[in-house]
Amino acid sequence: MEEAVAAGVLAEAGSELMFRHALIRQALHDGLPVAVRVGLHGHVAREFADAGASWDRVARHLLAAPQAISGWVLTWLAGLPASALYAQPGIAAELLEHARRVCLPGDVRRELFTARLCTVLRLLRRPDDLVALGEEALASVTDPRTGRGDRVEPRRRVRDDRPQ
Repeated sequence: MEEAVAAGVLAEAGSELMFRHALIRQALHDGLPVAVRVGLHGHVAREFADAGASWDRVARHLLAAPQAISGWVLTWLAGLPASALYAQPGIAAELLEHARRVCLPGDVRRELFTARLCTVLRLLRRPDDLVALGEEALASVTDPRTGRGDRVEPRRRVRDDRPQ
């Protein structure tokens, strides 16, 4: 690390190090084999989550390597407060969509992710995606109340929210 700082590749930013220029970071990132990149993003995401970093910082690493979304991520995501996800719906939508694909039908976390994704899609004003998700949810969600205050919206309400 000292050599990278001395060479001007890395710079100190408070208690952290950062690349001096985004192009350097991008060149190094793109030069890694995909499997290594996925592994590193997954590892960094887990370390950040364990250290209590903000959820969106963890999510950005997971979204950079969605193949890393698996067991621990699903548990971590299910434990996040819904309000945190709703505060940044763009990131939340992408992460919840990936998490739903990984969850098996019948997994209670999938129902929670579905309910939260419905809310996020409504916040993002994506009515077509919301209707498609709602139709799937009505066919597969066994408990419209997930026990955490999240709710799968009925089709009638979803249709009413569409812009005229």
